[in-house]
Amino acid sequence: MTIELLSHLTGRNLIQDDITPPVRFLAALVTLGMGVMYADGVVQDEEKQLLEKTIERLVPPQRDVRQLVQRLLSGLEKNPVYQNPQQWLKLTTSLSESERILLLNFCYAMSAVDGTIDPNESQYLQLASNSLGIDSRYPVLMEAWFKGEEFPDQSVWEELQSKLQPEKFEALGIRLVNQQVVEYLSRLVGRQLSVLDITPTMIFVVALVTISLEVMLADGQVVEEETQLLAKTIDRLTPPEEDDLRQLGPFLIGLLLREVKRNPTASNCPEWLTLTKPLSDAEKLLLLCFAYDMSAADGEIDPTEQDYLHIVAKHLGIDSRYTAVLEAGFRDEDIEDKQAWNELRSQLHPDQFQYLDMVFVDAARYILDCLEVCSL
Repeated sequence: MTIELLSHLTGRNLIQDDITPPVRFLAALVTLGMGVMYADGVVQDEEKQLLEKTIERLVPPQRDVRQLVQRLLSGLEKNPVYQNPQQWLKLTTSLSESERILLLNFCYAMSAVDGTIDPNESQYLQLASNSLGIDSRYPVLMEAWFKGEEFPDQSVWEELQSKLQPEKFEALGIRLVNQQVVEYLSRLVGRQLSVLDITPTMIFVVALVTISLEVMLADGQVVEEETQLLAKTIDRLTPPEEDDLRQLGPFLIGLLLREVKRNPTASNCPEWLTLTKPLSDAEKLLLLCFAYDMSAADGEIDPTEQDYLHIVAKHLGIDSRYTAVLEAGFRDEDIEDKQAWNELRSQLHPDQFQYLDMVFVDAARYILDCLEVCSL
């Protein structure tokens, strides 16, 4: 049934091997996303941009999948099957409960992109939720979240979030963050974000800014040169296509500086640890490297900053031998533990960051170049 529908919409003679779990989910998302866009009779530019952003974020890099999705979009313009649940439900029959909830959550994010949810779009989403067999309490909470309203039942909200844990979507090849990260970043920027708004780069940069500011404050002061270096680092780590994040950089530094001063966390489990959970081991190690780079900006690592960096490394689960290598390297001292250095160099190899963006590949090269001289 799914093969016939997608073959019809894309104009291609598809076979079962073409309909992988990621393709099936994306087809359902694009179809319902189009339904949300057209539900109020007016397609906003923001809605088009968010659908394009969603496709760019979730579609695998394989060229044939991207072409298939583009054909699907064209097919839906001519054949609006999103208006008929009997048709589009064929795309969702094999989705798990969590995948169906995620699908609806993405559609609510699309509806709320302009800051409101149109009544016609809300009605479409309610009907879609019913057709998908989703607990009727969940769409109420999703709508409340994106409208910035209070939750009628916190326990149901926690139950909903348990259904949306990132590990439940590994089969889809989608890298997501949990709701704790969404709520933390939403509070920082002052608006309700969705998981689609939060890229791996954003997580890395916000965690880096927070840790770096706490490192700077460890010795009791933050000098202008340090914040300038941090701003340059944000610029270096922000891909060209994430211009919004680059523009947010200076604002983020000021915002987090006030937050860190209000809530010093060096003595306990820091809030930024929530941000680092989605990061890979290599990303966590690179994060620590930049924190050391920041600490050594004036040519030395202050003892109080060093103590805080030890706390950071412990929370990140980084081998203390690697910490010793970083301290020696950024102090321009000889690196004595060659085995630890070789292991660290392997983990920071630029190839480890190819899946993120070239700016991270270049960042890994920069860190290795900084340390290479001291290893000789």
